Amino acid sequence: MAGIYGADVAQLRSLAKDFQRASQTMQTQGQNLTKLVNGTTAWTGQDSQKFRQDWNGSHRTTLLAAARLLEQGSKHLQANAEEQDRASSGTGRLRESWRCAA
Repeated sequence: MAGIYGADVAQLRSLAKDFQRASQTMQTQGQNLTKLVNGTTAWTGQDSQKFRQDWNGSHRTTLLAAARLLEQGSKHLQANAEEQDRASSGTGRLRESWRCAA
């Protein structure tokens, strides 16, 4: 027997909010770390210069890329929740459906 199964819309929206909060936290932490790394005078020398270069050159970029992915994921989850609402209410067409055989 084949059936169509839908997602739990409340859980999709909750996860979307979690993703958005995580993205915002990562962005804020990235800003705070950048201020600390670039503003400290307590740590000097070649190691501090190397770390600043690494942070500003790749680590910060990687952190912000992860934050962007979480933000995109949040939008995707929210869109899926809205699509599920439309499908469940019968007011819209599905762009994509998942069929499972039981």
